[in-house]
Amino acid sequence: MLLGLDLSGFRPRSRDLSGLQLKSCDLTEADLAHCDLSRANLSLSDLSGANLVEANLTGADLEGADFSGADLTGADLTRTQLSATRFFRELGDGSRLEARVEGLRLQGATGLLEDQEAFLRSRGALD
Repeated sequence: MLLGLDLSGFRPRSRDLSGLQLKSCDLTEADLAHCDLSRANLSLSDLSGANLVEANLTGADLEGADFSGADLTGADLTRTQLSATRFFRELGDGSRLEARVEGLRLQGATGLLEDQEAFLRSRGALD
């Protein structure tokens, strides 16, 4: 397990990152589009502004992860742990930095905070 690494802007050479253990890492602006991150541990990691289009995060531990401003279009978060995970955050000027969640799949995901669940529901990501 790798802890607390600065991987901002990370662009992996391989798209198979299944089982990756990156706890409390800075992955801001990372390009993880179309990556297989199934069963990864990205808990407490900052993925704000990351590109996760069509990424497979099935079964991943995303507890406390920050996806504010990330593009999760078409991403698969089936059976993920989402306790304290953020898909938006309030900014100091009163505006919000929100993730793009069109086509996001969340079947069997658990642990969403009420405000995050309401956000996802309002964007059509939850039934």
